[in-house]
Amino acid sequence: MKDFAAIDFETANECRSSVCSVGVVIVRDGQIVDSFYSLIHPEPEYFQWFCQQVHGLSEDDTEDAPVFPYVWEKIAPKIEGLPLVAHNSPFDEGCLKEVFKVYQMDYPDYEFYDTLSASRKHFGYSLPDHQLQTVAAACGYDLNDLVNKANSIEEDIKGMPILEQIRYAANLYQEMNEVRGEEMGDMNVFIKAQTNVECVWRCLAAEYKGAMVKELEKRVAETSYCSFTETLGNESPRPVLVAISEQYVAEIEFKWNTILRIRLYQYVKDRYGDKTMYEVVPRWKVIPEWLRDSAKFNRGHFEKEVDHENWIDILMGTAAELKEHSKDVVTMCNLSSNTDEEGNAKKVYKTWKTKGRILSLTKEMPIAHMFHAKKGEQPSYENSPYVRGSNGTYVENVQPYWSLNSKIKRPSLEVAQPLKTNIDIHDYITQSLMPRLEWGRITEQRLERLNEILSGTDMDLVTTDTTEAALYRNFLPVGFKTWGEYLDSIILPKI
Repeated sequence: MKDFAAIDFETANECRSSVCSVGVVIVRDGQIVDSFYSLIHPEPEYFQWFCQQVHGLSEDDTEDAPVFPYVWEKIAPKIEGLPLVAHNSPFDEGCLKEVFKVYQMDYPDYEFYDTLSASRKHFGYSLPDHQLQTVAAACGYDLNDLVNKANSIEEDIKGMPILEQIRYAANLYQEMNEVRGEEMGDMNVFIKAQTNVECVWRCLAAEYKGAMVKELEKRVAETSYCSFTETLGNESPRPVLVAISEQYVAEIEFKWNTILRIRLYQYVKDRYGDKTMYEVVPRWKVIPEWLRDSAKFNRGHFEKEVDHENWIDILMGTAAELKEHSKDVVTMCNLSSNTDEEGNAKKVYKTWKTKGRILSLTKEMPIAHMFHAKKGEQPSYENSPYVRGSNGTYVENVQPYWSLNSKIKRPSLEVAQPLKTNIDIHDYITQSLMPRLEWGRITEQRLERLNEILSGTDMDLVTTDTTEAALYRNFLPVGFKTWGEYLDSIILPKI
């Protein structure tokens, strides 16, 4: 096989859909012609200790990373028509299928080949194990080459532009990280060389970031409508505020993963009469066409992909564009905000009807209540009705709950992309339905029967929740006071 794409996923937790990074190498006619690597915002969004021991990533690394659909948009054209190769491919193929399912994307039935099973068949017991680094060494891939490149990195990058120097060091560090293991010879020599690469990489990155922050401060000072937020942030530059009107302001934030994030805020008086900023989540139908074309709408805010070479120009250009179209922006915010400048709810948004569809009934872990674990620490949970024990710090104490997986169309999202929502119906299942049906437990056969009844059911939904933006509101079926009443009307006649 001379034409293929090698692919490798890392996951944040035990869920195959929680991919947090992906690496792809394109091989044509036996030669590497392209490569791609990206961090991914995982779904579900939490990290488990044992996964972190494998790849070393944490929520700090993926907090500002793009979600999977945006990453796959870049990968799909690169691998089109190519078979996919992975070491232990059932894992990577399972990840790909699950994350496609989570984001309700059509899976193209990619063809996978497994180098792990091929190694076991070819080498058998001649190798001490079949880990990737062991198999690579048996195939003639000399890890000493990486050590030599690491030790000469400062000489090799001389004369390169600073961004090329950073990319070279980052790619070399990542390459060493992927093959790092116990079967690579002198571990101390390898770690020392890799540490040298990391130091060069981070020093160059810090130098570049410092220069870019100063340039941004200079450009902002030259305008009359831009300023900085008081928040210092982490390593990224302070977000830029664009004065749209007396009531509304736009915040443009640059992330070093080359994403510009644009949020809109409304000044609202609090109970003390002081002005406070509240985020405005735009309704999809009232977003101006020029803004839809200019930026992607994602989870209630806008995003633009930029390059490290031009992000300041694009940021300042975006600020000028928002200011130029301030009337459109104000109109959009007025139609999207559910409060006035005094903080009172607008009556026009007290009810809102929409459509939904039931996908399945499943048992879910209470991931929304989980604290993100740092590397070397055990995950812990916040207080939750499903946590057993006094401190709630142990994963094994957490019990899954019954959840109705649904798709709900919301005004802030494109109609073609309904938002997947998990509706907690644990009390209804355990305290209402099971006792009436005299079920001591729900067996696989009973769960299958319930899903035959529920899956694919279309729903008319309504909300009277005015305390949240439409993107985050809770819904009830039209004509019913509770989800339990609605589910009774569907399930009981057919059981």
